[in-house]
Amino acid sequence: MTSESLMKVNSISDPKSLIAGQVLDVPIKACSSSINNSSSDSSLLVANGTYVFTANNCVRCSCDKTNNYTLNCQPSGLKAVNWPTCPAMKCPDSNFLLSNSTTSSCSRTTCAYAGYNKQTVLTTLAVENTCPAPGSSEDSNGSRLRGWSLAIVLLSLQMIMLQTFL
Repeated sequence: MTSESLMKVNSISDPKSLIAGQVLDVPIKACSSSINNSSSDSSLLVANGTYVFTANNCVRCSCDKTNNYTLNCQPSGLKAVNWPTCPAMKCPDSNFLLSNSTTSSCSRTTCAYAGYNKQTVLTTLAVENTCPAPGSSEDSNGSRLRGWSLAIVLLSLQMIMLQTFL
C-alpha cells in the first residue's frame, strides 16, 4: 500500500487537506471463495483475520493469510436461525463433508462452501495447487516488506497531519 493509493481510496487530492482525527479507509485483503453467484450470500467478503457466520448461522467462515487467503468454512455447531435445523453439508459426488480435505503430491482437494439457497447449504470440491511455482522463494521476505511498507505509509500520513497542524 502506497500513500498514493491510500489517498486515492479516500478521495484525497492534497495530503495537506487531511484533518486531525479524520477517519481513513484502509483496504484490508479479503479471502477468495467458491461461493456461487446465485447464492443468497454471493456478496460475502471476509477480511483477513476475521470470521463470519452465514447460511442462517449454520456455517462459520474465516479468512487467514496462512490459508493462502482462501475462505475456510466449516459447520458452526450453532442452532440454525430461520431453519428448523442445519442441513447436511456433503460435497457432491464424494464422501467429503464441508471443510474435509485430502492432499496428494501437488494438490489439495477440499469440500468448500459455495453458499446457500432456501434450506440448502451448497458445497463444491475445490482443488488447489500446492507445489511452489518455478523460481519462487519459500521465505516470507516479500510479505515482511509489504508489512513495513504499510507501516511507513501510515507513519508518513501521521507526519503529514502533524506538519499541517503545527
